[in-house]
Amino acid sequence: MNHDGPHSHRRDGQTQQVVSDWRQSDGLTEAIVKAIAEVTDSQPMALPPLQEYTDVDSLKRLLTGTDSIEIRFEYEQVRVTIASDGKLVVELAGHR
Repeated sequence: MNHDGPHSHRRDGQTQQVVSDWRQSDGLTEAIVKAIAEVTDSQPMALPPLQEYTDVDSLKRLLTGTDSIEIRFEYEQVRVTIASDGKLVVELAGHR
């Protein structure tokens, strides 16, 4: 995987983005929730449960299988893109 270090955060007026490697965290769910919290400037425990937006167990099975895969889903006003190579991108678009 080749992205900007284990964790990067970008704000450009239109888009806020967090890029990280979910394999270097305490788990897939934790990595996603922490990235969403960071990009939305929220506390992780204040966010709606991730399970209301995606099947986390299925995500884990797909992402840890043998195939290279990228999955996208929406969580509130956030776009989440996660790949089997570890790349996690969470974006909050200012004008969607």
